[in-house]
Amino acid sequence: YVNEWNCIACFNCADIAPKSFTIDAEQGRARVFAQWGQSEEDLDWAVQSCPVDCIMWVSRQELQALEHVTVAYMHDLGHFARLPRGVDPFALATEWLRTGRQRSKALESRQNRVTVKSVRNIQERMRTIFRQLPTEFRQAPGAAEA
Repeated sequence: YVNEWNCIACFNCADIAPKSFTIDAEQGRARVFAQWGQSEEDLDWAVQSCPVDCIMWVSRQELQALEHVTVAYMHDLGHFARLPRGVDPFALATEWLRTGRQRSKALESRQNRVTVKSVRNIQERMRTIFRQLPTEFRQAPGAAEA
């Protein structure tokens, strides 16, 4: 992962691992375009060559969250706007994941309330329909003889 907010576009990573890194023309920052375009050794050299330590190994889940917040931030700024320096994408990703879990819990809770309400509505409708049936149909079989 390249922290594009801190990248100074030194070209070291793109020179060492050109099948994985490029310098984005619009942002003027390094970007990974092929996760495993180079050998792991070449990628590690590219990571170590960064003078501002903005390239790092991250998990797949972290990568998805980091890429999402980066793209969302760029979208909010406008497609051709330059990213400001010094933003912490890890803090943005952590916050996005936290609020996502909160949204999921709220949605699940709402769905459970809707389900309970739906079941209660169905039960009430069944009682209403049952009460409208003629008496002979409302009695259990064999109950009239007792």
